[in-house]
Amino acid sequence: MAACSGNTNQANNANTSQSQAVQSQPSQSASSTTTESSSSQATSSNTGQATKLDGSYKATDHDGDQHVLEINGTTGTWTETERDGSKEIKQVQVDSANQRLIVGDDVKIYQQNGNQLAISDLDDDPDTLNFTKQ
Repeated sequence: MAACSGNTNQANNANTSQSQAVQSQPSQSASSTTTESSSSQATSSNTGQATKLDGSYKATDHDGDQHVLEINGTTGTWTETERDGSKEIKQVQVDSANQRLIVGDDVKIYQQNGNQLAISDLDDDPDTLNFTKQ
């Protein structure tokens, strides 16, 4: 009988070791999960800021000319199609820190409100063009 009780103690010791291992395992995975979610949040917020204007926008001016603005990161193109069909394409640089667009040789200011983008000239009589994101 002494041999049987010895085996029982060994089995209980083995069960105790297993339950301790199981208890320590969740705390390790909880800390790694916290670390992963923190780095995910930092990455997604940085990405959101860098690509805030990304996309294609369209507008029609008071003369009936069509304007298409394509932005990808800090660069893009502005295509103006006149009513007679002639096109002019200008390169665009985005200065998001100052909310400015450099369109060819012209500097313009912009304001974004949802899928609307208002772009104005920087002169005494600013002309504003309201674009809608496509």
